[in-house]
Amino acid sequence: MTLDDWLKTAPLKPYQNYWREVKQWVMGGNDTHNDCSFVTLGNLEELVTSVNGNPQTMMDAEILHFDAVENGFVEGKIDRGEFLPKLLDYWQKNGWPGDPMLKPLGWCTVKPYQLDMAVHIFGAVPSWCMLPEKDDDSGDYDFRNDAVYSHAEGKHAHSVTIVGAGPDGIDLVSWAGIYHVSTLWWNNYGRESFAVWHPEWKLPAGVELYEFKE
Repeated sequence: MTLDDWLKTAPLKPYQNYWREVKQWVMGGNDTHNDCSFVTLGNLEELVTSVNGNPQTMMDAEILHFDAVENGFVEGKIDRGEFLPKLLDYWQKNGWPGDPMLKPLGWCTVKPYQLDMAVHIFGAVPSWCMLPEKDDDSGDYDFRNDAVYSHAEGKHAHSVTIVGAGPDGIDLVSWAGIYHVSTLWWNNYGRESFAVWHPEWKLPAGVELYEFKE
Protein backbone atom coordinates (compact mmCIF):
# COMPACT_ATOMS: atom_id res chain seq x y z
CA MET A 1 0.00 0.00 0.00
CA THR A 2 1.18 3.51 -0.81
CA LEU A 3 0.11 6.85 0.63
CA ASP A 4 -2.05 7.41 -2.48
CA ASP A 5 -4.09 4.33 -1.57
CA TRP A 6 -4.56 5.44 2.04
CA LEU A 7 -5.65 9.06 1.58
CA LYS A 8 -9.21 10.24 1.18
CA THR A 9 -8.34 13.92 1.40
CA ALA A 10 -4.98 15.55 2.06
CA PRO A 11 -4.80 19.26 1.32
CA LEU A 12 -1.20 20.31 0.91
CA LYS A 13 -0.03 22.85 3.47
CA PRO A 14 3.22 24.80 3.82
CA TYR A 15 6.02 22.76 5.31
CA GLN A 16 5.53 22.30 9.05
CA ASN A 17 8.59 22.63 11.30
CA TYR A 18 7.38 20.05 13.79
CA TRP A 19 10.97 19.02 14.49
CA ARG A 20 11.73 22.39 16.09
CA GLU A 21 9.70 21.24 19.10
CA VAL A 22 12.29 18.53 19.83
CA LYS A 23 15.01 19.44 22.33
CA GLN A 24 16.91 16.14 22.29
CA TRP A 25 17.04 13.48 19.59
CA VAL A 26 17.65 9.82 20.31
CA MET A 27 21.05 8.18 19.90
CA GLY A 28 19.82 4.80 21.12
CA GLY A 29 23.27 3.23 21.07
CA ASN A 30 23.65 3.78 17.31
CA ASP A 31 27.13 5.20 17.85
CA THR A 32 28.26 1.72 18.92
CA HIS A 33 25.55 -0.65 17.64
CA ASN A 34 23.90 -1.31 14.29
CA ASP A 35 20.41 -0.50 15.59
CA CYS A 36 19.51 2.50 13.40
CA SER A 37 16.09 1.10 12.40
CA PHE A 38 15.06 0.93 16.05
CA VAL A 39 16.47 4.40 16.71
CA THR A 40 14.35 5.71 13.83
CA LEU A 41 11.23 4.61 15.71
CA GLY A 42 12.60 6.19 18.89
CA ASN A 43 12.96 9.51 17.08
CA LEU A 44 9.41 9.25 15.77
CA GLU A 45 8.26 8.80 19.38
CA GLU A 46 10.39 11.77 20.43
CA LEU A 47 8.84 14.04 17.81
CA VAL A 48 5.23 13.03 18.46
CA THR A 49 5.44 13.42 22.22
CA SER A 50 7.33 16.72 21.90
CA VAL A 51 4.66 18.17 19.61
CA ASN A 52 2.05 16.97 22.13
CA GLY A 53 3.83 18.93 24.86
CA ASN A 54 5.02 15.93 26.87
CA PRO A 55 8.37 14.86 25.38
CA GLN A 56 9.34 11.25 26.04
CA THR A 57 12.93 10.40 25.18
CA MET A 58 13.63 6.72 24.58
CA MET A 59 16.65 5.63 26.60
CA ASP A 60 19.40 3.62 24.90
CA ALA A 61 18.43 0.59 26.97
CA GLU A 62 14.84 0.73 25.65
CA ILE A 63 16.01 0.89 22.04
CA LEU A 64 18.47 -1.97 22.47
CA HIS A 65 15.84 -4.02 24.31
CA PHE A 66 13.54 -3.72 21.31
CA ASP A 67 16.47 -4.82 19.12
CA ALA A 68 16.94 -7.84 21.37
CA VAL A 69 13.24 -8.81 21.43
CA GLU A 70 12.56 -8.40 17.72
CA ASN A 71 15.96 -9.10 16.19
CA GLY A 72 17.84 -11.25 18.70
CA PHE A 73 20.49 -8.66 19.52
CA VAL A 74 22.89 -9.78 22.27
CA GLU A 75 25.33 -7.35 23.88
CA GLY A 76 28.92 -8.11 22.92
CA LYS A 77 27.99 -9.86 19.68
CA ILE A 78 27.60 -8.51 16.16
CA ASP A 79 24.34 -6.62 15.68
CA ARG A 80 23.18 -7.52 12.17
CA GLY A 81 20.64 -4.69 11.94
CA GLU A 82 17.03 -4.92 10.80
CA PHE A 83 15.20 -4.11 7.57
CA LEU A 84 12.87 -1.20 8.30
CA PRO A 85 9.68 -2.61 6.67
CA LYS A 86 10.08 -5.84 8.64
CA LEU A 87 10.46 -3.86 11.85
CA LEU A 88 7.40 -1.71 11.09
CA ASP A 89 5.38 -4.85 10.45
CA TYR A 90 6.48 -6.30 13.80
CA TRP A 91 5.70 -3.04 15.63
CA GLN A 92 2.25 -2.86 14.01
CA LYS A 93 1.37 -6.34 15.23
CA ASN A 94 3.05 -6.46 18.64
CA GLY A 95 3.54 -2.93 19.93
CA TRP A 96 6.66 -1.68 21.69
CA PRO A 97 8.15 -4.26 24.09
CA GLY A 98 6.50 -3.72 27.47
CA ASP A 99 3.81 -1.44 25.97
CA PRO A 100 1.56 -3.38 23.55
CA MET A 101 -0.65 -0.30 23.05
CA LEU A 102 2.25 1.73 21.64
CA LYS A 103 1.97 0.63 18.02
CA PRO A 104 1.08 2.28 14.70
CA LEU A 105 -2.53 2.72 13.68
CA GLY A 106 -1.20 1.95 10.21
CA TRP A 107 1.79 2.41 7.91
CA CYS A 108 2.45 2.45 4.18
CA THR A 109 5.05 3.30 1.55
CA VAL A 110 5.72 6.94 0.61
CA LYS A 111 6.86 7.87 -2.89
CA PRO A 112 9.61 10.51 -3.22
CA TYR A 113 7.21 13.20 -4.48
CA GLN A 114 4.98 12.61 -1.41
CA LEU A 115 7.61 13.30 1.25
CA ASP A 116 6.45 16.86 1.98
CA MET A 117 2.84 15.70 2.24
CA ALA A 118 3.77 12.76 4.48
CA VAL A 119 5.73 15.00 6.87
CA HIS A 120 2.79 17.40 7.07
CA ILE A 121 0.28 14.61 7.76
CA PHE A 122 2.31 12.35 10.09
CA GLY A 123 5.06 14.59 11.52
CA ALA A 124 8.00 12.38 10.51
CA VAL A 125 8.79 9.73 7.91
CA PRO A 126 10.99 6.70 8.78
CA SER A 127 13.25 6.00 5.80
CA TRP A 128 16.42 4.25 4.78
CA CYS A 129 19.25 5.14 2.43
CA MET A 130 22.65 3.94 1.24
CA LEU A 131 25.35 6.21 2.65
CA PRO A 132 28.47 7.00 0.63
CA GLU A 133 31.94 6.97 2.15
CA LYS A 134 33.82 10.17 2.87
CA ASP A 135 36.69 11.06 0.56
CA ASP A 136 39.22 11.23 3.40
CA ASP A 137 40.12 7.50 3.57
CA SER A 138 38.63 7.31 7.07
CA GLY A 139 36.06 4.72 6.07
CA ASP A 140 33.38 6.88 7.74
CA TYR A 141 30.00 7.78 6.32
CA ASP A 142 27.92 10.92 6.74
CA PHE A 143 25.42 13.26 5.09
CA ARG A 144 27.49 16.42 4.86
CA ASN A 145 29.20 17.97 1.85
CA ASP A 146 26.67 16.30 -0.42
CA ALA A 147 27.99 18.06 -3.53
CA VAL A 148 31.21 16.05 -3.10
CA TYR A 149 29.34 12.77 -2.73
CA SER A 150 26.57 13.40 -5.25
CA HIS A 151 27.91 10.80 -7.69
CA ALA A 152 29.64 8.45 -5.27
CA GLU A 153 28.37 4.93 -4.74
CA GLY A 154 26.27 4.32 -1.63
CA LYS A 155 27.83 1.53 0.44
CA HIS A 156 26.18 1.46 3.87
CA ALA A 157 22.46 0.87 4.55
CA HIS A 158 21.22 3.29 7.20
CA SER A 159 17.81 4.21 8.61
CA VAL A 160 16.94 7.86 9.23
CA THR A 161 13.88 9.88 10.23
CA ILE A 162 12.83 12.49 7.66
CA VAL A 163 11.29 15.50 9.41
CA GLY A 164 11.21 18.01 6.57
CA ALA A 165 10.99 17.96 2.78
CA GLY A 166 10.61 20.75 0.27
CA PRO A 167 12.22 22.62 -2.64
CA ASP A 168 15.34 23.33 -0.57
CA GLY A 169 16.02 19.66 0.22
CA ILE A 170 15.47 17.13 2.98
CA ASP A 171 15.84 17.50 6.76
CA LEU A 172 16.59 14.20 8.45
CA VAL A 173 17.54 12.93 11.89
CA SER A 174 20.40 10.52 12.58
CA TRP A 175 23.00 10.01 15.31
CA ALA A 176 21.06 12.32 17.68
CA GLY A 177 21.32 15.28 15.31
CA ILE A 178 19.52 16.89 12.40
CA TYR A 179 21.07 17.06 8.93
CA HIS A 180 20.04 18.87 5.78
CA VAL A 181 20.73 17.19 2.45
CA SER A 182 19.94 18.30 -1.07
CA THR A 183 17.20 16.73 -3.15
CA LEU A 184 19.99 15.47 -5.43
CA TRP A 185 21.60 13.69 -2.49
CA TRP A 186 18.35 11.98 -1.50
CA ASN A 187 17.55 11.02 -5.08
CA ASN A 188 20.96 9.33 -5.27
CA TYR A 189 20.99 7.61 -1.91
CA GLY A 190 17.42 7.43 -0.60
CA ARG A 191 15.79 4.03 -1.01
CA GLU A 192 12.42 3.75 0.77
CA SER A 193 10.25 5.93 3.00
CA PHE A 194 7.19 5.10 5.08
CA ALA A 195 4.19 6.97 6.47
CA VAL A 196 3.55 5.79 10.04
CA TRP A 197 0.43 6.87 11.94
CA HIS A 198 1.63 7.00 15.55
CA PRO A 199 -1.21 6.26 18.03
CA GLU A 200 -0.69 9.61 19.79
CA TRP A 201 -0.48 11.72 16.62
CA LYS A 202 -3.45 13.91 15.65
CA LEU A 203 -3.94 14.25 11.91
CA PRO A 204 -4.03 17.83 10.61
CA ALA A 205 -7.43 19.41 10.02
CA GLY A 206 -9.00 18.34 6.74
CA VAL A 207 -7.00 15.12 6.37
CA GLU A 208 -8.95 11.88 6.12
CA LEU A 209 -7.71 8.33 5.61
CA TYR A 210 -9.43 5.25 4.32
CA GLU A 211 -9.63 2.44 6.86
CA PHE A 212 -6.20 0.86 6.98
CA LYS A 213 -6.00 -2.78 5.93
CA GLU A 214 -2.83 -4.81 6.37
